Amino acid sequence: MHSPLASSHPIPGDMAAGQHPCRYGKFTPMIKNSSFWKNLLGYLGAADETVILAPSQKLRLSGKRTRIPLSGSPVFEVEMGKQRLQVHPDLGVDKRVQRTPYDFIAFDPQRYCTGISHCLRLSPGETLAIDRYAEHQAYVFSSPRDAFRRHFSVLHDGDALIFRDPVSELGTYISLVDEEHDTFHLPDRRAATLQRVVDIFGGPIKALPPEEALNTLRKVNRCLRDQTLCPKDSVGNPGGVLQLPSQLTPILVGDLHAQIDNLLKILSENRFLESLENGQAALILIGDAVHPEQDGKLEEMHSSLLMMDLIFKLKLRFPEQFFYIIGNHDSFSHDVMKHG
Repeated sequence: MHSPLASSHPIPGDMAAGQHPCRYGKFTPMIKNSSFWKNLLGYLGAADETVILAPSQKLRLSGKRTRIPLSGSPVFEVEMGKQRLQVHPDLGVDKRVQRTPYDFIAFDPQRYCTGISHCLRLSPGETLAIDRYAEHQAYVFSSPRDAFRRHFSVLHDGDALIFRDPVSELGTYISLVDEEHDTFHLPDRRAATLQRVVDIFGGPIKALPPEEALNTLRKVNRCLRDQTLCPKDSVGNPGGVLQLPSQLTPILVGDLHAQIDNLLKILSENRFLESLENGQAALILIGDAVHPEQDGKLEEMHSSLLMMDLIFKLKLRFPEQFFYIIGNHDSFSHDVMKHG
């Protein structure tokens, strides 16, 4: 029987011509480099080791799968040469409704909280692997070469994070970020951002009284008549084509379908709201903000009216940076409307 390591791709080494690394079911090693075999065993699945990290401890991954139990809401820092990656629990603002187990997000601390940038999400039961061929990963890192030289991955099993880097020679280190040095503290940052949204709305986010809602709508109509980023149509009104200046980073948001919490979550992500406030970004809703999609709720309008109240307030606050492009839920025309 051939060894499972014997295949059409011979293991490199000083092998005599025609010699096969497997004879009569007995594997004959032809490579004496111990680090090669150590890394190979890492790829094949060395046994897990469980580590309880001390706050001041920096742990070097050795090729094994290193399991670190989750206690509380730990923040991890991964050091890969010049590249740092922080792994944060993605907690909500209200601790009474926290989901367990929770997601983690991983980001480059040099980039994530200084402007619009990418992050990586890790949900329970999933594995996040650093891979140069994965879509958008190159935009996460400030030192992508150091990140992609490694084979780092982390598995979220619900009760623990399991870290692994089988190429141990390069040195990948894991440490805990204590609360005193957690300069990002995402729940507090999100709470502060949501408070700014409340300030923009003018009070608690609930449906406006009819008279105030109508006045808000009239202000939005006047604002739209003066829209400078939409070329004029044949009768002199701003048309349906939006031309953004190059200095604005577009943030595109798809169907919200009256899910207010989804819009609030988006506004509190990364530095989206800050980028609107400092004139660096434009947020564009690409239609279908109304009509809940849950069974039997298509004609429920309370949440849709509240969604539009919030959208109108954001439009008035950011007239040249907040835009809404209609979708098939946003028209009474039978040519484009839902079921039309």
